[in-house]
Amino acid sequence: EYSLCSTTIGGQYILCSTTFGSEYILCSTTIGSEYTLCSTTIGSEYNLCSTTICDEYTLCSTTIGSEYTLCSTTIGGEYTLCSTTIGSEYTLCFTTI
Repeated sequence: EYSLCSTTIGGQYILCSTTFGSEYILCSTTIGSEYTLCSTTIGSEYNLCSTTICDEYTLCSTTIGSEYTLCSTTIGGEYTLCSTTIGSEYTLCFTTI
C-alpha cells in the first residue's frame, strides 16, 4: 500500500508521490531555499502542519486517529525524518545530507 520516492538534487530535496491505498497523496518540492508542501489528505482524518523558516524546515505532529505520528526537521543542510508508524506495521527513518 505504501510507495515512497525520494531524491536529492544538489542541496535540493524532492519527495515524490506517497500513497496509502488510494487515499493519501503527498507532493513536496524544494525551490531554492524555499520549501513547498502540496495537498495532503487521508479521508477527512488527516491534519498537517508545515512551516518554513529560511533554510530550516519543520513538520509538526501529524495524526490519523491515534495511530500515526510524523516528525521531520532539517538542521542546516541535513534532513531528518523521524519514526513513522501506522499501528505497528510501518516504520521509516532516513536522513539526507
